[in-house]
Amino acid sequence: MKNSKASLARNSRSGMILFVALGLIAIMFPVILFLSSTASARTREVIRLRTEIDAQGIAIADFNYTLYALHHFIPNYNNIQARDELNALPSEIHSYYMGVGLFSQFIATLASKQETENSNYIFAAKAEHFLVLDENNEISLLPENNTIIVSDYWITKESMDLNQVKGKIALINSRGADLMTYEDLMTSEIVQSHYAYEQQLDKAAKDLPPQLHSKWNQAKHVLVKNKIEHYN
Repeated sequence: MKNSKASLARNSRSGMILFVALGLIAIMFPVILFLSSTASARTREVIRLRTEIDAQGIAIADFNYTLYALHHFIPNYNNIQARDELNALPSEIHSYYMGVGLFSQFIATLASKQETENSNYIFAAKAEHFLVLDENNEISLLPENNTIIVSDYWITKESMDLNQVKGKIALINSRGADLMTYEDLMTSEIVQSHYAYEQQLDKAAKDLPPQLHSKWNQAKHVLVKNKIEHYN
């Protein structure tokens, strides 16, 4: 009799656990389905944008290789060996950024934060590829119009000054693709986060003597860069 009651109790507990598990599955299934469809939609948007980019004649280089090129070479561009390695990169990576074969000139411009006569090189966050769509939603190629290229080494109000950009900005990254205006970009979480962090650093350094300002700016550059990498 005791065995029968114990068995009944065990069966009751097992039934309860099974019921709870099925209930949780029933609750979570729509959530999982929604997240899956959202991710799928963003993936399709990335593919659509990349297809449009390909149609404009830009070869899509291997993404990880491109990240390696940005992280490894830009800080060391003045190093002759690094520059020679950079110039030896496959032409696919050159054309991915330039639309033309002037990749070394592009990196020199990127490293010195200068602007060419016909193009605006703008620096943004973490090797996320900004491409300008003009008013007809067509992608502008260098050296025509305003095309936005990236590095994760500068994200300041000066480097994100996109007032001259007409049309929308295509932001493609590992989380998907977004089309946004200049105003959307400047109020986005990532930009605001970096601005706030820079302001904190400046406030912390306000009492430094003048002779240390240059060293502080160099240190701040590293701190902001690390913050960007952590954020992404």
